Amino acid sequence: MYLTTEAVRQFERSHLLTIHEREQDWDGEWEYAEEIGIDLIAEKRQELRAMQEELLTIIPQCFHAAILDGSINLPGLNPSLRNDYLIWQQQEAENFEKVLEAAYFNKQQALPYLQPGAREVFSESLHDATVWKVEKQGQDVSVYFDTTGGFTAKARVVLTFKNITYQRGEWFEGFWYVYDEIEKRDAGIAFQVTTDGPQEVYIECETIDAEFYYYPKAYYERQEGDTWARYRTLLDPQAHYYVITREGIQEIESIAEVDGLEIDHVFTNIYEDPYAHFSEAVPDEELLDAVFQGDMELRVRAWNTMYADAMRLAPIINVILEQLTPETEDEMLLYVFVRHFEQQGILSAANQKKYQNVLEE
Repeated sequence: MYLTTEAVRQFERSHLLTIHEREQDWDGEWEYAEEIGIDLIAEKRQELRAMQEELLTIIPQCFHAAILDGSINLPGLNPSLRNDYLIWQQQEAENFEKVLEAAYFNKQQALPYLQPGAREVFSESLHDATVWKVEKQGQDVSVYFDTTGGFTAKARVVLTFKNITYQRGEWFEGFWYVYDEIEKRDAGIAFQVTTDGPQEVYIECETIDAEFYYYPKAYYERQEGDTWARYRTLLDPQAHYYVITREGIQEIESIAEVDGLEIDHVFTNIYEDPYAHFSEAVPDEELLDAVFQGDMELRVRAWNTMYADAMRLAPIINVILEQLTPETEDEMLLYVFVRHFEQQGILSAANQKKYQNVLEE
């Protein structure tokens, strides 16, 4: 396995201490320190002392003198030494990138040998998921994850490792899922996951299966203080819903016949995009008013409409851009949309000149 705790720690520790790439980069930090009234040099020295012992265990010996005399993170660092340190950090980053690529390749090769549910889960990411329950049944282990706030639309995921033949490390409540690797072996599947600490779980098993659940679309439309009685009127009575708690997963036979449920415990097995309405097209004749007079949701829909159909809507897009005041618009919005329209080749000469700063960023 490539993606070990040791490999992760080496990468993280090699970036414990960051330094400026150029001496002039200190200018902004000096200004900020003076603005908030802190002693920048004292702060940098304190920062270095806090990590000095650990740094000396991982940083090449050629940097030790600058660590010990406290100069490595201060202004005036020898340019050659600074450059060597930055090169070392870049090499460490590249080494870790190779580890991630190798682990990703292993996972892709192993996916066909997993159960369909697990294939879908691992085709996405469980990064930042946390464990909240573990169940053992014979040689099978099911691990329940809270994936809200992570990198998937799924809100709850249950991984089941079938017929475990070997395990090193233990799951525990609060285990934070960071990196994983899956490898096909002659006798089945090898799985490894690392967290943000020294914990690591390695499992050899026959295969991996998964169940997953989503918050209903209504969950994102609820109002503060909503009662179950009101909330269930937002749910689709024909859909399948489940109550998921530490006691287990129970399907709700009829939403209309259950009372007193906690909203956060109700899930569905079908994904309903809570932001789908932002993709609803605004009619051509309403785009101008939507951009300049509409509420935030209508404005977003208008910009998304123009983004998706830029060639056909080129005339109205140029009219809107000519009337916009760039200084009052969201910088990221302008960056994304104006550059997209330029790439589509639809910007008028006037707008190319008006948004020159955006296009040259």
